Amino acid sequence: MRKQRLLNDIQKILALNLSIAASFWGLNTQAFAHGGKAEMVSLYQNMSEQGAKVVKDDFTNTYMITKGSMVVRAKPNSDQVLVNGKPFKLSVPLLIKDGKPVIGKDFFNEVFQSGLDQTFKIENTFHPLNSLNSDEIKKTFDVINRSKYAYKNMRFAELKLKEPEKAKVWDYFINHKDFKEDRIASFILLKGNQAIEGEVNLNTQQVTKWNVLKDTHGMVLLDNFEAVQRVIETSKEYQDALRKRGITDVKKVIATPLTVGYFGGKDGLDKQLNLCTR
Repeated sequence: MRKQRLLNDIQKILALNLSIAASFWGLNTQAFAHGGKAEMVSLYQNMSEQGAKVVKDDFTNTYMITKGSMVVRAKPNSDQVLVNGKPFKLSVPLLIKDGKPVIGKDFFNEVFQSGLDQTFKIENTFHPLNSLNSDEIKKTFDVINRSKYAYKNMRFAELKLKEPEKAKVWDYFINHKDFKEDRIASFILLKGNQAIEGEVNLNTQQVTKWNVLKDTHGMVLLDNFEAVQRVIETSKEYQDALRKRGITDVKKVIATPLTVGYFGGKDGLDKQLNLCTR
């Protein structure tokens, strides 16, 4: 009998202690901001209203919030989140209330306007694979224009950086060795029925390659599009053919000039012909 009473007393004491602990925990899970109690809102509802998507990772007990290029990872009861992989301190942590995640009402503005979205930041530091900048593009043209190869109305089909040796790039990136190779601009010029492949050393400012490919047509350029469009709009034969098909306004037809390709003469087509499709 005494033993039973003792067990009952112990159970009452434990129940009281648990009640007190629960009350204490409830008081401590309240969020405060700037010295006052923060206004909390539903994570899912608030993010949905802001156009963001929320996914919970049950394995890590982490909430992933995404919008555009921003990725935010937040854990309950932590005042630190990761914004695109970089730590950011919250004024109000994400909490769990009645089994559902809640956040401070200013969470979205605080996190998504933190300035940590660097997805589209322009790279200003040197890297061997950086594309040609505007100064280098102008320098390439000036070098060619001053060289013995220069001619009027040069039409560039391509102008880009010639990628350096991969091993030397890895040495620079992984082994932190100085990159001492010259920057080389690679280009393709179109001149009549020939294409010209060339290179310009931007350090020495010299044309280092000039390879003429005769009887070759390069890619179709913008002025080709304009020329073909003018031809079909002034062609009586083409307009007559359109009328037979119920089209009376040639201005509504857009021409797309494409190269026919070259198959070694087996198809009987002239190598210089262009195919125009509409």
